[in-house]
Amino acid sequence: MALKAGFLSLPKPENNFELLVPEDEEDVMDINGELLSEEDAAERDARLRRKQEEEERKALARRSQVVQLGLPRPANVDPDSLLSDLTSNADDDDVWQLVSSELVQLLRHDSIAHPIPGTSLPGGTVSHYQIPDDDAMDTARSEIHKELATSLGFPNANQEQIRDGLAALYKSEPKPDESTSWAGIRRKLAFDATSKTWLEPSKLSLETRITGYTALLNECRETMTREASKSSKSEKKLGVTLGGYQARSMVLAKRITNAFDELQKTKVDYESFSKLRINESIAGPRRVEALREEVEKLERREKLLQGRYSELDMERRESEGRIAVLEEKIMAEAEALNDAAMEAAG
Repeated sequence: MALKAGFLSLPKPENNFELLVPEDEEDVMDINGELLSEEDAAERDARLRRKQEEEERKALARRSQVVQLGLPRPANVDPDSLLSDLTSNADDDDVWQLVSSELVQLLRHDSIAHPIPGTSLPGGTVSHYQIPDDDAMDTARSEIHKELATSLGFPNANQEQIRDGLAALYKSEPKPDESTSWAGIRRKLAFDATSKTWLEPSKLSLETRITGYTALLNECRETMTREASKSSKSEKKLGVTLGGYQARSMVLAKRITNAFDELQKTKVDYESFSKLRINESIAGPRRVEALREEVEKLERREKLLQGRYSELDMERRESEGRIAVLEEKIMAEAEALNDAAMEAAG
């Protein structure tokens, strides 16, 4: 909005052109009749460029401190009403009259030459304020410097020393009452939508005050809507520009999350196995010793049982031998009886 207002304040373009048709090519001569070389032309261009930059720097320096520092200032200035308010209590003070007149003219010039959002001046409005020349401004600054230095008790102090002196004086002075600031005063005033000024509430009717509050509310809503639209457009542009980065960021974030989860699981497994190793280093030898004792007990029992088995097997074999001898004896006796029976029968 400020940029648009600045463009509107520019003068209308004029289609006036001057065409210089070069005559026969001739060597360019300086005022001494010497031939200008290509290097001389480059030096001339550099000198002109430096001169133009210096003029631009001086033009920027001629702006008021309010404009240079971007301080708050009124978008619209009514010179007659403002001058009347400033000089209403100082009718006989000529110095205050001059200061107030210069202040009003400077405020009016800034609102025209450097408009801000909310201005009601049409584009192309020309300011008739005559900016003081550089010599006058330097003289005024020098006088102010001398007066400040003298008031601080150091007539020959430089700018930095004056600044340090004012800072020390400010620290020694009691803190200013915030109620005298514009923020504190504005809370006690009411906005008049007709004149676009802040006035005492007692000077305005209830309907006028309601209208002023409504205008302020609508202005805030318009500002909010405008800023929201700008933010939305900026967000869309950033979405187009950073869309690929956002997608890549999501992929990397997912990979990092998965890697972190895997790291957590691995850490839990590592801690579990570490504790298991510690427990096994203590309980393992006891279990091995218990198993060794049990194996030795089983081996001893096996030896005893093997010995018993050998004894029983030997007894079995002896019994089987005796049984075989008895069977042979019985068979021999049976055959003898049979032979005897056959002889007796024959």
